[in-house]
Amino acid sequence: MRQWYELKFQSSFRTKVGSEFQEFFTSILERGYPLDFQKVKPYGNHGDRKCDGYQKTARRVYQVYAPEKMEVKRTTDKIEEDFFGAIQHWGDKMGRWAFVHNQWRGVPPDVLRKLLDIDGKNSTVVENWCEVELRNEFFQLKVEDQQALLGPSPTGQTITAIQMKDVVIVVNVVAHRAIVTYGEISALLYQRPAKFTPTETTNGPQFKIEVQGERSPRISNMQIFCFDMMLMRLWAERGMGPGFLVHDSHIFDGVDERQVAKALQIGERAARDLNFQYIVTMNSDAVPHEPPDKFDLSEYTLPVRLTDATEDGGLFGMRF
Repeated sequence: MRQWYELKFQSSFRTKVGSEFQEFFTSILERGYPLDFQKVKPYGNHGDRKCDGYQKTARRVYQVYAPEKMEVKRTTDKIEEDFFGAIQHWGDKMGRWAFVHNQWRGVPPDVLRKLLDIDGKNSTVVENWCEVELRNEFFQLKVEDQQALLGPSPTGQTITAIQMKDVVIVVNVVAHRAIVTYGEISALLYQRPAKFTPTETTNGPQFKIEVQGERSPRISNMQIFCFDMMLMRLWAERGMGPGFLVHDSHIFDGVDERQVAKALQIGERAARDLNFQYIVTMNSDAVPHEPPDKFDLSEYTLPVRLTDATEDGGLFGMRF
């Protein structure tokens, strides 16, 4: 049962955003502290007085922020406004201020710095709440409260009753989503969607990819690129995956410079939207000289250079 609720909690935490995430958070705290925690809703032109929930015994004001993607400037401005606004509205009723967010892979460094900068202001302890903190609160709940929030866990009878036709339905849904996602990503690269067809064989699944009008054998490199980006999106939608994707220069070998630049732009946008790190190692002579409009590669290029021109240009004792 515990393992089931671990998975259910993780999925719920990592996929909910906005008001749905806030409701998930306050529901857990309400059940955990029924006589102590009070959720707050906006009222009239007063709003919520910079407070999404209040815990009386701890004198803790909760501020919940769960965007689909966390933009640094907007987030730091919000922290500044909400924290000092809470001081103004709650005064000595607030001894702790908890910033509750959904960034389970970690907050950007400037956001963390902002939280550290305001910690202790007006004698207020600032807390950074994310998945671990809320998970601890959830598993302190009674079993019946856990069930009320995430539904009952499957019984042994339920599991043994699963038939192959049930599995096929799930697999078909996942396959359809993969097909659609691959088409969307490839359309960004080719200006027309490629056809991605997974098929079942006795040796496991096989994948066929067709790009209309293309005959170059080098297409396979960009097919791999689109396939990797498809996996990152599917993982991100389920709150799964390693949180990073690495491509080296081989994937761009023989690919037109304009298409390389477009692929890097697609990768940057996907990493920003889906909150993962996209790492590319590339020979300097392969870096595109004419990137797409409004996409400046220099903003994403690290200062470290691996070279055999100098004695200190290697990595881990290896020369390049």
